[in-house]
Amino acid sequence: MIEETFAVLAWLVTLPAALADGLKLGSAPTMPTRQMSFDNPAIVSALIGGGSAVAVILLRDGLFAWIKTSWLRKRTDDEVYRRYLGPLAEACAKIVWRNKEIFLEHRHSFLNTATLPRDFNEYKRISTLYRIASLLGWIRGMEIELSSLAAHNPAYTAPIAAQITAFRKALADGPDVERDRLLRICGVWGLDTTPMEEMKIARLASRFEVKSHSAFGDEGKALSDAVTMDHDKKLRALRCLADFLATELDLPRLDDATLEATIEDAAASLFYREALIYREWQDAIADAMIERDPDSPRRFRIIGFTEFSKLIASREHPWMKVFSGSLDDIDFERPNPQDVRAHQLRKIANAAAAMVIEIDKKANLSPVTNVVGTARKLLAKTQ
Repeated sequence: MIEETFAVLAWLVTLPAALADGLKLGSAPTMPTRQMSFDNPAIVSALIGGGSAVAVILLRDGLFAWIKTSWLRKRTDDEVYRRYLGPLAEACAKIVWRNKEIFLEHRHSFLNTATLPRDFNEYKRISTLYRIASLLGWIRGMEIELSSLAAHNPAYTAPIAAQITAFRKALADGPDVERDRLLRICGVWGLDTTPMEEMKIARLASRFEVKSHSAFGDEGKALSDAVTMDHDKKLRALRCLADFLATELDLPRLDDATLEATIEDAAASLFYREALIYREWQDAIADAMIERDPDSPRRFRIIGFTEFSKLIASREHPWMKVFSGSLDDIDFERPNPQDVRAHQLRKIANAAAAMVIEIDKKANLSPVTNVVGTARKLLAKTQ
């Protein structure tokens, strides 16, 4: 009986390997050929014990290993996020403090390039840009580090992902300038668009945008130069646009006298000041803002203010050229509806405030307790 018991135990111990081999060969493992009696308590005990051992092995090397791997994958993503949460929160807080000056305390004169003392106010504008670019840099660093993890879960979503998206959207998306430009010049020329459906207006606005740039480009100028360009060139470009709209709207051709009388207003209606930082431009700015950090658990750190000031001054790339002038001469005392940068700055402030509030809500130990009250006021003010 003892020999039979040992035979069963030996078979059970080798069962996992036999199962694997059997799957490869298309056959199932067999019991020992020697006759065994299941009336023998020793054999039954051996079967139960061996079966338990096999079950433990399968659970340990199968189900439990899978659970552990999944948990470690999520834990790794979470750890990267937590490592960046502190500097992300600090960058957001600095943006909130600066926008508190602008929108809550109405201390926005530093945005005017003529405000004295010029050196101090230029510093304030550049430091505001530095705070915005720093947040972009921390977001970029976190995203790069997450994507480079061997165990990264592509489905992982940071707890403040929605607020990060809103911040990037605030930089990249302005109001519908194409539509406003079309309706404004139609108003100057008395062209009625009220019977048109909104979808048709949107399509016409897109085509008018292309036509506008083409008309002024044919005269050797950009659309932004419409107001200051030579009178005759301006008149020819506007005649082209007036004829285009009359055809599209099925209206009589605008007479020369009306065109001449409205030339300055029509040209002014075309000029909008924007500073949109498109998604890829944001990545380019963020890439310039980060550098390797060998002395930190994070892979990246933000460059210093000195290096950033050099980037701003160089205006080497189009994204840095647009970004560097994005705050210059925004006027909150006499708002210009055609300067959409004021609207953009308001959305940036709103997104940063929302991020601070969400960080305070989601973090076990909030790093923004001293600013969350101000963030709530700023969020309400910039809705």
